[in-house]
Amino acid sequence: MGHRVNSMFYGKVQRLLAACVVASVAVAAFPGKGAAQSRYACSALGSAPVPVVEGEDGMFFRVESDMLSDTRISWPMIGEITAVSKALKDRGSRLVVVPLPTKGQVFADAMGGHGEVYGFNETLSLRLYSETVSRLAAEGVETVDALAALSDQSAGRTMFATDPRLTNAGILQLASAVAPLIGQGTSGRTATPAETVLVPSIQHQQIQSRCNVTLPQPETQRFDTVSLTTGAVGSDVVVIDAGDMAGQGLMTEALFEAALSQNVTHVTGDHPLQALAQYIAGDETPGGLPQAVVWVVPVTTDLAAYGLRPFREVSGLVKRAWRVGPACAVTQTADGFDVDLAGTA
Repeated sequence: MGHRVNSMFYGKVQRLLAACVVASVAVAAFPGKGAAQSRYACSALGSAPVPVVEGEDGMFFRVESDMLSDTRISWPMIGEITAVSKALKDRGSRLVVVPLPTKGQVFADAMGGHGEVYGFNETLSLRLYSETVSRLAAEGVETVDALAALSDQSAGRTMFATDPRLTNAGILQLASAVAPLIGQGTSGRTATPAETVLVPSIQHQQIQSRCNVTLPQPETQRFDTVSLTTGAVGSDVVVIDAGDMAGQGLMTEALFEAALSQNVTHVTGDHPLQALAQYIAGDETPGGLPQAVVWVVPVTTDLAAYGLRPFREVSGLVKRAWRVGPACAVTQTADGFDVDLAGTA
């Protein structure tokens, strides 16, 4: 009975929030007399390729993602994630899931008075995030509370103001939160803070084109790194994301190696589930399974968009195909992706 009541609650929340998003885009595109004065003389932000709203301190929030109070890592999908975790464990590896919070959850205070107008409920959002982490952990999935990690701004802003990705400070905070689960190794590399670098950002350019005053640049601190490993070695840990920590100037691989003291490979893709499948089907680590797979999944990603089949194929890859015979093929289809297991044991 408990599951049924909660499922009905989630469905109602999703319908209400969907209505709020539609209204939010309209408000962003056609602000009324009560709209706050833009610090950067911005206008028509709701008609940008990715509609955004201007918060405080130069922070911009995506209407359809950062203003979402709900989490799209639904309970049925948690069951599928659990199956993948078990399959990896049976093969001698492990899955560490990182539900990635939105900028709205991390920087709710920077929304000013916009949050309520755009349908964002901070209390509900934080509770649903916490429930997602707790539910995964209760099912035996090793899970990282990324919201707690990214909310710590002591080493610098963890997300860009005009871009949805993590800064290097955010990546290092996330890696440090993963470290206690995986444990420290004896390889990896050291990382020493260096100069600030500019990170190319399409979204920053799109926002700037609608503002007459120059926006804060998407800058992040670079780190000087020194490898502690000599010679060619396989990866102890693989970090997989959907572009949230990827791009010129971002040092995901190096910073995870520094935090974990282990050899790390960073794999990125357009969708977290597809990125995971492509890695498993590939041959990036011919030496065998890594010690751990760190899977970074934005809470705004609809893992159920293509049904259960992609998850079942990923579990099948782990059980039957990973590092057995020739590499498999992951093909994009209209309703998701297919995994060709031909030639595998």
